[in-house]
Amino acid sequence: FAERVAREAGTEIDRQIQRAHLVAFSRRPRKAELEIGRDALGQLLQHWTRHLETEAKAGRKNNGPLANQRALASYCHALLNSAAFLYID
Repeated sequence: FAERVAREAGTEIDRQIQRAHLVAFSRRPRKAELEIGRDALGQLLQHWTRHLETEAKAGRKNNGPLANQRALASYCHALLNSAAFLYID
């Protein structure tokens, strides 16, 4: 899901959030959802950046996705676990 969003939306965060909502919910995000998404992706990026830095300092080699890719994947995962995805209004 995150790979598709990145491929179709590019690297611009607002476009990624909009694309993820369109794919998951068949609608664009509301203004508040867009703001929450920006904040969430920022926090997730910080988390994954720190995590990967810690792993590197510990001497663990990382051949996995970059921090921004992991952040987007975590955000997409959260959307798929949301009530909006699980239940039909």
